[in-house]
Amino acid sequence: MEVDRPAYLKKERVVSIMKKTLIIVIVILVLLLAIGITIAVIVDNANKQAESNIPSNDSLENLFIEQPAVILPDPTVIVNSVQKMARVETYVATYQRVYTYAVDQEYLFGACGKKMIFVAAGQAVAGIDFGQFQDGDIEVVDVNTVRIKMPQSQIFSVFLNENESQVVSIQYGIFAAIDNQLETTVRQYAQNDLISIAQNSDILTIAQLNGEDFIRDFLLKLGFSNVEFITDPT
Repeated sequence: MEVDRPAYLKKERVVSIMKKTLIIVIVILVLLLAIGITIAVIVDNANKQAESNIPSNDSLENLFIEQPAVILPDPTVIVNSVQKMARVETYVATYQRVYTYAVDQEYLFGACGKKMIFVAAGQAVAGIDFGQFQDGDIEVVDVNTVRIKMPQSQIFSVFLNENESQVVSIQYGIFAAIDNQLETTVRQYAQNDLISIAQNSDILTIAQLNGEDFIRDFLLKLGFSNVEFITDPT
């Protein structure tokens, strides 16, 4: 037989149950609120990320702007311009030597001999013959760079300076005949000697380097910023 509890006990039990229920509801609401805030933050970040990946109007317009075509200079035109320069003197060497020409000095104590002292002043002119350029000798790599194979330097001329070359002295033995070609012979000897001196000097090397500087300046004026020189493998 069930014993009836007092009314105040029943009331306390109901209040206890209601408190527990209220606490549970509050906890559930707090959890739902936290979940909602988290979802909102995630969605907001995702939207911002998506917006940052969308190209701006300016970027989209740039995608459809037609870029100007890059037109490289025609190497043939450059070669033709260089060829017109023809022979360019890039170095001049100056020489001065004293020559003593003596023959038949060993006979009769030089009585049959002749002797001349000649001061020779001359020049050797070297340079590049740009007329030797061919189409394959100039390569336009890009708008800034050109690659070039130079012709070899040459000695164009070696000559005596007539105004500065002179006979210092001439002597004939008492039995020697006058030689009207003696000075001509000595001058020719001096001329040939100066040619040999020039060929065995560094005149060609200097002329080659000066020629490269000359053509570099020319190509820089055409708009190039980098000039590369290549060596013929042969």
